[in-house]
Amino acid sequence: MRLEQLQYLTEIARSHSFRVAAENLYVTQQTISQSLLNLEKELGVQLLNRTHKGITLTEEGKIFHEQACLVLKSFGDLKTSFWQTEGSQKRLDQLN
Repeated sequence: MRLEQLQYLTEIARSHSFRVAAENLYVTQQTISQSLLNLEKELGVQLLNRTHKGITLTEEGKIFHEQACLVLKSFGDLKTSFWQTEGSQKRLDQLN
C-alpha cells in the first residue's frame, strides 16, 4: 500500500470519477485505475463499485476511505510540523 493509492481513493470518492480524479491529480486515468485495482487485490476486498452511472464506495470502501483520510491528514500534519520547526535542516543534514 502506498500513500498515492490513498490519495487516489480519496479523490475518486470525492469526484465519483476516475477521469476527474486523474485530471485533479495530474496523472493518467489508467494510472489511477490500475493502482486501485492493485490496492483492492492487495487488501482482498472491493473498495469501489464501478458502473456506467459512476463510481461509488462499497461498504468496505467507506470504512477504508475514513481510515485513509486519517492517514493522509496525519502525514500532512507530520510533514508540516517537521518542516516548520527550527533546526529541521540541521536534522536533515545529520541524516545524510
